[in-house]
Amino acid sequence: MTTDAESGMRTLRRIVSGEPVTTAVEMPEVRLPDVLLGAPVPYVRPLVAWLQERPPHVLALADREGADIEIHHGGIQQRIVRKEVGADDGMSGAVRGAGRRNRRAPADPGERNAVRVARAICDELLCSPMELLLIAGDIRVVYDVDKRVPGGLRRRVSVLHVPCVLTRGDAGHRLAPRVDRHVRAWVSERNRRLLTRITEGGGSGDWAVAGAQSTLDALSRGRVRVLVAVDDPRDRRVAWFDRSSARVALSPDAWTRPDAPADAVPVIEAAPLVDVALRAALLTGAEARLVPPGTPDAPVQGLGALCRFGG
Repeated sequence: MTTDAESGMRTLRRIVSGEPVTTAVEMPEVRLPDVLLGAPVPYVRPLVAWLQERPPHVLALADREGADIEIHHGGIQQRIVRKEVGADDGMSGAVRGAGRRNRRAPADPGERNAVRVARAICDELLCSPMELLLIAGDIRVVYDVDKRVPGGLRRRVSVLHVPCVLTRGDAGHRLAPRVDRHVRAWVSERNRRLLTRITEGGGSGDWAVAGAQSTLDALSRGRVRVLVAVDDPRDRRVAWFDRSSARVALSPDAWTRPDAPADAVPVIEAAPLVDVALRAALLTGAEARLVPPGTPDAPVQGLGALCRFGG
């Protein structure tokens, strides 16, 4: 796998993986030194770090006439869908998930506009696993839309206000830096809460694990829901993995079984511990988060996880 800069474009980096299928991923706005690695597992740390800073979210720029809504789907493609909510968009009715008291159609035009915008936003959030909503624009409309987000949705989605005096017509890229700051702050807070949960629950063997051995064991069993790893370039530890599965261990002795037939012995290889853990997490559908060395409440031995089920 290589990480290299496109000629003449200093901020564009590309992750390229080799066998068995070549995959190229461009990561705009990332500054990394050129790296050429030969390893039995893909070096996806830069990609994981890039993706966790760009979570799926909904951005709404609202005014008294409607809203421009952007649905950021996240992922490698970073696909963005743009929608416009106007005065004559044909939308009517209450916000899905709203209580009975909020189902009556408001008489005030400003309130009707807020209901239309809130309904369009909530329809997107209810159909996706997104956990972040950012609302910008006219402060009166922002608060009117915010208070119409149903309580059931709020338990899953964080609602952030982005202060600005921009209108829908002249926002463009001028809003992007402010949104990026709010998204980064939300990601940092989300990671802080995650680390606290792992620290408080690590060692229980149920819904959180901490330490290299416990985390690798949970990964091998498919228990991990969210993996957290400290990305320390000075870490020289290695782990072993089965090339045909997500099974991992700190020692090759984990695969030693005297009674196993020769053709049942898996093909195992060694690689850096964090890379082995990331590979297992991605193969089992777990989320992966990287934190820098020295992060408060970082998991012991640099690895920890929240689990899907108890051990």
